[in-house]
Amino acid sequence: MNATENLITHLLELRARLLHVSAALLLAFICLFPWAADLYTLMAQPLLANNDRSNKIRSKRPPA
Repeated sequence: MNATENLITHLLELRARLLHVSAALLLAFICLFPWAADLYTLMAQPLLANNDRSNKIRSKRPPA
């Protein structure tokens, strides 16, 4: 087996793994999409708890 065949073998394996990972991420996204708002609320709770001014998440703008 020469270097070109070895490289092609590795690239084919990489392609197969990337396809599997992409399919798994797509499946996870589709399965979790109905609970997107609930998941966002759950992950935003630490930010909301530490926000002293209000219950809204704000971006900090630099002074003008």
